[in-house]
Order: sequence, then structure tokens, then C-alpha cells
Amino acid sequence: MVRAKDSLNRWSGNSYFDFKVAAAQGPTGQWHFAEGPPSTTSADSATVGTRHPATLNGSAGWSNDARRGYLTTGDHSLYLHGDTSYAQTSEPAVNTADSFTVSAWAYLESDTTFGSVMAQGGPGAGLFELYYSKGVNRWMFKWHTSDNVVYASAGDTGKPPLQVWTHLAGVYDADAQTIQLFVNGEAQGDPVTIPAADTPRATTLPLQFGRSSNYAGSAYIDYFTGRLDEFEVWQRALTADEISLDAQLIDPDTKWPSTELVAHYDPSVATGTTVKDITPYQRLPLQLSATGALLDAESGAISLDGASGTATTGSPLVDPSGSFTVSTEAMLDSEAVEGKPVGYTAQVLSQQAADGSVWGFWYQITGIDPDLGTVTAKWYFGRRDADGSVSTSAVSSEDNAETGSPVRLVGVYDASAHVAHLYLNMDEQTKGVSYTPAQTLTDLAVGSALLNATRGNYFPGQIDDVRIWAGAMADGNQIADVILN
Repeated sequence: MVRAKDSLNRWSGNSYFDFKVAAAQGPTGQWHFAEGPPSTTSADSATVGTRHPATLNGSAGWSNDARRGYLTTGDHSLYLHGDTSYAQTSEPAVNTADSFTVSAWAYLESDTTFGSVMAQGGPGAGLFELYYSKGVNRWMFKWHTSDNVVYASAGDTGKPPLQVWTHLAGVYDADAQTIQLFVNGEAQGDPVTIPAADTPRATTLPLQFGRSSNYAGSAYIDYFTGRLDEFEVWQRALTADEISLDAQLIDPDTKWPSTELVAHYDPSVATGTTVKDITPYQRLPLQLSATGALLDAESGAISLDGASGTATTGSPLVDPSGSFTVSTEAMLDSEAVEGKPVGYTAQVLSQQAADGSVWGFWYQITGIDPDLGTVTAKWYFGRRDADGSVSTSAVSSEDNAETGSPVRLVGVYDASAHVAHLYLNMDEQTKGVSYTPAQTLTDLAVGSALLNATRGNYFPGQIDDVRIWAGAMADGNQIADVILN
């Protein structure tokens, strides 16, 4: 609405106008690597500029483990073996002498060698590289000048966990003369300034996926081991907000963030003392403890005695600095918790860290009426400190926690907003709370927690259907659509 005022301070009537603002320019290159066999190329699906399909070479292949979700979309990813497997375009997809942004999803399987995610070939050591550095155990984004001087922006979130999906982005801002690395949508440290005397370069050589060139430019090195997916390049410096949105990987049809089921432990199909991961990732199985834990044939769940029973697997399943969703069904034994004091805690799931838990579900008694003897208790999702105390990064249920009947627990960490959410039977509880993830990971535990390096808070009851996704589900509608269908 617009109103005009004349020299005598008289206002006109209301007039309405539509102001049309062009959307920011999209990517100049976009490779989903969704084709799968028998194709040997991945289409460039961007709509800006010229198309540059990528060709698979060497032993490069396709994987059903893909960031948009093979089970839900039939997606694939680029599968590389650290030897001479890679993919490349026939020419560059971005002018590296001007501002640009590159991004990709990486699933690193080995940290014993350097691993290049994406690199632009050029004179000498090339023009840029987004990669894992064995030397400093960090994700890196480096940029080369005309004199082969190297500037690098390094990850500040610690050593990257293996076998998890991580979003990486590198930005060169020609106006500000800076470069910066982003990991899971978060800027890593301050931008690295490039002196004005160090001029950028352009090239006519191919864009590389999964390898880079040595400093002399005489050979290719740093072959990646693992899976790579969802590559994009832009001919501009994306803002921090745009990179955070890119890391959410929004599905264009549903408008929900894309999720990938990276682990599913279903006790109903298990035998003996192990519960296998039934996803294509085939992560390490849950191993039941020697005492206090068994597979219940009637319910198809893991039955735990609340004293020594637990099940553990020795590896992280998601990158805790990125968005993730976790779900399980728990039934707490009513008789086992009768008479327990205020502060009594029973851990359902826990992804352990050196200083407590990275994330987990637990039950805790928060009050007892001295006259009636009625118990107030809550379900929680979030972090616990090393001594077992509830971290400020935890969200609780609104109503009193139920015992004696199954409860579907769903926890969501949205890295773009740094917020944790808890859902009970698909209903969101107290609105999400601020959540700060930890990085040092150990094992995943079912039915117990580590308290100052000693296992405790054993869960009395049954735990079933443990599922973990990369990506933050948006709301109860998406959760119901994914879990119930």
C-alpha cells in the first residue's frame, strides 16, 4: 500500500502496487547422482548456464545409501573406493576467478588418507578443493592463487565421525576477498582473508568429484573413500542463511526436509544375543549384555531387567552437529519403578560422549506428593552431563510419563535452528529447546547410560524398533508419514 502527501500535508487515498523482486540466481551445476546402474553418467540438473554432466570413471559406482533416501525415493549416491575411482565433468561448471560457492554431502568411510570431495583442476595444484585432511583430522576448504599460494578454511568441530552423512560447503567471496568452510550449515571460524595481491584464476579443466591434483599438477591424488551425493555449485557467494537452508535438503514436492534412514534395529527379526541393522548400511549390530537382557519372543522387543541389562553398538550413526531424527518404542515396567525416589532415571537410548551423552531419551521422576504418594515423572530428549544431570539442552514431556504401556518416542535435532524437539506418539511436547551438540562420540546404548564413565540408569521394561535418520523431520505429519507407512 502506498499513500502520497502533498506540500500542504494532505494525504491521498490508498494505492496498491506489486513489487516484483527476482529470486537469487540458482546453482550453475547440480548433480544428484540419483541415476543408478547401468548408467555411467550423472545429469547436471541445474537451470542456469550450460549443462555439464559428470562421468563415472575407474571403479566408481552407485550406492543405494543416498542422502535423499533410497527407501523412500529410490535415490542413489556416488560410491568411491579410495583407489582410482572418481567422476568428472568435461569442463568447469563455475568461473573460479569470480565469487562462487560449492557444496556436497559426504559419507567418509576412512580417515587414514586424505579424501577430496570436490576439486577444480587447473594449473599446478588446481583452483579449489573441498576435502578431508588426514594431517589435521578436519574438513577443509582450500583456495589457490596464481602463484600457487594456498589459503585454507578448516573445520572447528573436531575430528569428523566416520560413516555419517555430513553437509559441506565452501565459499569464495571475491568482493570481500575471503574464503570460508561450512559444516552442516555452520560457518567454521571466521572468514579467511586473501590479500588483494593474490589474484584468483580461471581454467578450462574438468570439475572433479572424489579426487584432486597434486601441487605440481602432474598427477591426481586424494581419492575419496565412501559415498558422495548432492553436489551443487553457484556463481556467487551464498549467505550463511542460504547455506543453512541448503543443508536442510528440502524435498521440492513435499516441502519437508529429506531424511535418510541410516540405522534400523528391529528386535522382532533378531536371534540370539545380537540385533542387526536391517538397512543397506549394515551398521554394527546391537550386542545384548551377558545378563539382564534378552529378546522377548512374545512381544518382539528387547526385555531389560533394570539392573544390568543393556544393548550397545560401538559406533556413531549420525553426525551430531547436523540434523537428525531418532525414534523408538519403550514400555516402562510399572512395578519396577514403584517406590523409586525423586531423581530416579531410566535411560531408553543414549549416544555416548566423553562428557555425558550427545543425545538420548530417558525417564525421570521429578516429584512425589507427600500426602497422596502420587508420582510426577517426565520423558526427556536431549543431552545429559557426565554425572547424569539433565543438561540445559533437553526437552521434556508436557504430561506425566506413562508406565506399563508402549510409548512411541521421537527426538529431532534441527541443526538449522539449533533446537531439539520431543514427540510422544506423534504429538510434539513442550516447544523445542535450544540444543548444543557434543562432538566426541563413543557407543550407542539401549537401556543404559554412562555416568562418569560407569554404566548405570538401567531401564526396566521393553524397548523396540530403534530407528535413526539423517535429517530433521519437520513436524508430526512428516513423522507419522515416515514411521507409520
